[in-house]
Amino acid sequence: MFLIKKADKGNMRKILPDTTYGDVEKIAELVKKERNVKLANQLNAMRLLMLGYEQKEVAMIYGVTRRAVLKWVNKWNQGGKEILQCKSGGYKSKVTDQMRMEISKIIDVKREIEGRTVTGKLICGYIKKNTI
Repeated sequence: MFLIKKADKGNMRKILPDTTYGDVEKIAELVKKERNVKLANQLNAMRLLMLGYEQKEVAMIYGVTRRAVLKWVNKWNQGGKEILQCKSGGYKSKVTDQMRMEISKIIDVKREIEGRTVTGKLICGYIKKNTI
């Protein structure tokens, strides 16, 4: 029988942001200029970690897991803001290529769907009806 011990607080993986890509003041300037809220939060998280906050505290502030904060730090250390900015895979679209072609044809010729004028709401309804 194997026993698994809980990790001590001292054994928790802790990586600090590299100051090569910016110090606390430089990051504060980047945060003020950034329009993307998610990226601004990630940058500010780097700043807080550099100021001495624990990963657990930063995770609580931004409502994410400590693992997410660790991923942010690893990305920052790989290349700064540019790497943090890279989008993740995200969700796969439910709109198929065939649906895209049909929608573009409808929009191009401005024809009607089921006797109704084409609107954004009508297109959304069409997508929901054909993806569920």
